[in-house]
Amino acid sequence: MILKLSLGEISRVDFELYHQLFTKKDNIHIVLMNTKTGMVCYDYLIRELHQ
Repeated sequence: MILKLSLGEISRVDFELYHQLFTKKDNIHIVLMNTKTGMVCYDYLIRELHQ
């Protein structure tokens, strides 16, 4: 199995991560999973989005 991770859109307070999990059988890539994760940067000490 192979996992690919790539970075998507980036702003001042958030970004996107893309994941793709696939396997290779008989020289053919078979995709097992595609996901997108949105991440927000939050500073809990000052209770606001971290810029």
